[in-house]
Amino acid sequence: MSDHDAQLEDYLAGKPVAIDLTLRTLPRTANLERAIAVVLRLLAQPHWLAAAGILPVRLIRGVLAAPATTPGHVFLQLAVIDGNATTLKQSWLAAVEALRELADTLHPLESPARRDQLAAIAKSPLLAAIQGVAANTPEVPLEMLVVLALDGGDASLDALIPHLDLALGARDARLERLAKIRPFANRTPALDVLFAELDGALGTRRSTSPALAFGEQIGLGRLAELWFSFQLFSSARNQSGVPGFQGFVRVDSREERWFTVQLEQVHPGVDRSKDRATRFDLSGGIDELAVGHCTAIDLAIWLRYCADKLEITWDRFLVRTNADAKRIGDWLLG
Repeated sequence: MSDHDAQLEDYLAGKPVAIDLTLRTLPRTANLERAIAVVLRLLAQPHWLAAAGILPVRLIRGVLAAPATTPGHVFLQLAVIDGNATTLKQSWLAAVEALRELADTLHPLESPARRDQLAAIAKSPLLAAIQGVAANTPEVPLEMLVVLALDGGDASLDALIPHLDLALGARDARLERLAKIRPFANRTPALDVLFAELDGALGTRRSTSPALAFGEQIGLGRLAELWFSFQLFSSARNQSGVPGFQGFVRVDSREERWFTVQLEQVHPGVDRSKDRATRFDLSGGIDELAVGHCTAIDLAIWLRYCADKLEITWDRFLVRTNADAKRIGDWLLG
């Protein structure tokens, strides 16, 4: 087995590899199927996209010819122009860079910088590929749908409307997700009708959220909407100077999974492989810290139990909320 083949195999096995260098210098004798599998995995993990930008021609063509695996893969199949070697490489790089911009998390979706970034894609030749992805793929990244809304042309609306229809038919978490598109949408009679129906469905769904009944139970009264969140930090710091235990709690009547908890034991240094976590929501989770899970109403009891079991003291809970932060804080302290 060649060095390149061994590196590809190591990457697929989860071992640390400078995979961008491996792919850029891939010899013709390397196992092409294994290299294609590596690139397809990169495409499914946005933080690895930079490593997929510069590839040999035969590998690019192999990836484009492979059965579609993700919306990003479909996008590349539609966006990349397969001309001569130079054209192919330039087109591939431009399409991968667009995927990186679509997956960017540096700026919040509602920020002006993010809007400008997505609007630039909406005005680019890559818009047609995004329209094709949305028209032929049930699960599409929200940012692609935002690009369609920013464009607002007939082809973009034709690709966007089925996703709105699916959310309205299912009446599930897709309603919340697609509501985020509205600030970006051009006003048209068809979209106005759909978004009005979306607003009505969201209002009904939110007004019946169990989070609202929970709010009444802890003394917040009857609210039309309830959300609050706070960070979890242990008072003691580890050798890196950060809290040894940290996490968050989130309650949000606007979300289908309205109760979410995460707690991690953070070990010193940059190696995160030794960290352990307990994470759960309404559908279950993991419990590597062996502290169990709880319901929302038992959260205060669970936090005290965690402090005793893990032998820690919690820093002050700084609650962000649309309700009464002091009452929530008093409830948490028992």
